[in-house]
Amino acid sequence: MALIGLAILQGALFFVYRSRENVRAVQGTVHFEDIRGRIQAPAVRVEHVDGRVDLLAAAGAPTLVHFWVTWCPPCRQELPLLLQLSRSRGIRLIAIATDPRWTSVRAFFRGRIPPEVVRDVDGRAHEAYGVTTLPDTYLVGPDGLLLLRFAGAQDWSAPEVVNRLIH
Repeated sequence: MALIGLAILQGALFFVYRSRENVRAVQGTVHFEDIRGRIQAPAVRVEHVDGRVDLLAAAGAPTLVHFWVTWCPPCRQELPLLLQLSRSRGIRLIAIATDPRWTSVRAFFRGRIPPEVVRDVDGRAHEAYGVTTLPDTYLVGPDGLLLLRFAGAQDWSAPEVVNRLIH
C-alpha cells in the first residue's frame, strides 16, 4: 500500500514539474547580469558530433557559451532563436548540450547537428561555469573574461539583447 502511495505521489510530482517546465518558456523578456571582476572563462572539455574532443577556451572573439539540454522545453524553444541570432549577426556561439549521449541531441536536430553544438564530455563544463539553471548563457569577451550571464530562457530577438551583444 505504501509503495502504491509513493508511486502516485511521484507521478503527481512529475506532472507538476513538467507543467512548470512548460510555463518557463521564453516570455519576451531579457534577464542578464553583469559579471563583475576579472573572471577568466573556464577551459572545459567538449565533444563534437564527429567524436573529436577539444579543450574549449572561449577567447579571441566575443563568444556566447550556451548550456542547454534536449528534454527542457524552454531550451528547445530558445535554441533555434539563438542559432539564428548567432548566424545573422556573426556572433560566435558554442551551444553545449548537457545530455549524456548524442542520441537525444541527434534526434532533436533530426540528424543534422549544427557545428555550433557540442556536448559536455564529462558533465563538468556546466559545473565549471557555475550553471544553476537551464538554459544558461554566458558572454565571454575576446580576452577570455566573463562579461554577462543570461540566466534562463531569453528572447534572443529582442533589441536590447542584440544591442547588448553588439556594443
